[in-house]
Amino acid sequence: MKAYEAGLGALQGAVAEIDAALARSARRGVADEPARLEALLRLREALSLQQQRSTPPLSVVAFYLNPQILFWPGLYSSLICLVWVLRPSVPRPSRRDFATIVALGAGIYVFYDWPLWLRNFWLSNQARTIYAFSNYDVDRASFIAQELTIIGFSLLLATLWWQWSHAASPTIRRGIGTRPALARACDVRLSADVGRAFVRWQVNSVVLAAGFLFATNFYWTIVKVYGDPRYLLSALLIHFLWGVTWMLISLPVLTLWNHWHAIRGAAMAELLASDRGADDEWRASVLAEMRPLGTANLSLSAVSAFGSFLLPLVRLAVG
Repeated sequence: MKAYEAGLGALQGAVAEIDAALARSARRGVADEPARLEALLRLREALSLQQQRSTPPLSVVAFYLNPQILFWPGLYSSLICLVWVLRPSVPRPSRRDFATIVALGAGIYVFYDWPLWLRNFWLSNQARTIYAFSNYDVDRASFIAQELTIIGFSLLLATLWWQWSHAASPTIRRGIGTRPALARACDVRLSADVGRAFVRWQVNSVVLAAGFLFATNFYWTIVKVYGDPRYLLSALLIHFLWGVTWMLISLPVLTLWNHWHAIRGAAMAELLASDRGADDEWRASVLAEMRPLGTANLSLSAVSAFGSFLLPLVRLAVG
């Protein structure tokens, strides 16, 4: 630690000397030394960049204003909003469903938490740069509180997974009937269902991303800024949980969108197989232009959603 502080002080001193030399040149109005000034500016930029990228060998992270301070409040707020405020239309869970949610929550807890146990009990000193309040060897009470917080997160996420896995089932059956495909394709209620499902997907995706971005930002800070690679596995696991949750939220709207396209394709086939002439050609042209969602809106939403999901991975990879 002393060597790091000495090296950082030397960098700061060198930058200060370059600033003083530049100030003297500016006061003298030295216009005939552009090469020297350019060299000084390049050297200052390189030293400043080295100073910014230098990480201390040890970091003591207290509770107040630490990188984790927004992690759990942001994630909990997002999940509570998704589970209670924006929940899909699903039947009330039975006792068996509650048992399923608890078992799923236990699986999520073990899946996410085992790297934390590894860091605290087996890799407590290997490549370690973080000494945080929630580490077992720093404060056991904070470690237990952290475990209880993760259990609550796991149960909330399991509840959300159960809700959306059951919300997909009625959506798959929506619109299936004995009516001809042309009649179903012209039913405005089906298009309205697609539009409402898409808006619901947009809102839920934004709320979900807002919560998980707090978590990914925490891990990016720990790995890249504090230089502790032991947290990388936890960063990837929580990103995987985000991806699974987003996939479950997206499944109903994707299913309904594909179903609508299948109905429109069947209606087009009915029209092409008929021999009623110009009237059917006009209907076919109308069907070809029918879209419950605008192309621009669909493209922008998809790009934004994928961008928010991939951005933390890109930041983690390139710094």
